[in-house]
Amino acid sequence: MAGISNQVRVKLLPHLERLCASTYLFEGLKPRGNQVLHITSRLFNEPKGVSMAANAQTTLSIHGHYDVRYALVYIGGRNEPYKNLIQQCLNKAGFKTDHAPRHLSGMNGNNITNTSKTGAGVQLELSTKLRKSFFKGDDFTSKNRINHGDLFKRFVTAIEKATLAYKQIE
Repeated sequence: MAGISNQVRVKLLPHLERLCASTYLFEGLKPRGNQVLHITSRLFNEPKGVSMAANAQTTLSIHGHYDVRYALVYIGGRNEPYKNLIQQCLNKAGFKTDHAPRHLSGMNGNNITNTSKTGAGVQLELSTKLRKSFFKGDDFTSKNRINHGDLFKRFVTAIEKATLAYKQIE
């Protein structure tokens, strides 16, 4: 199961579906100001999403965090083998990664990321600068989300490689 942030979802979801992963999308459809819809992963309780997570072996949850200075992926969650594979694949693809700070760590047992059958998932937090760089002209407005660039393709490929490698050891 994967949860996807709005700007990244457009092209990443088909790749995850190709990997035989169930996908769930919580998205704001307002033209702007969707941040008022934010729900922390610990408080997320939409029944369909909760059920999907509970029936998954593990989860990959992709979020955005506000940082316009650094193009960075924070990696959190309780699934250490999957986290390590994602970090290795992202780093090899040229992405800067770091361990998620406590408030974005995805370590809480009530976090939907960790409610899978194994009780462990991975939570990625993509900075604003990185998410913008996925699209032509660093523009991640809804009108421009079909115009993804090579960096986005590299990100998708890295996640795909890590997921396939994880499925081999799972």
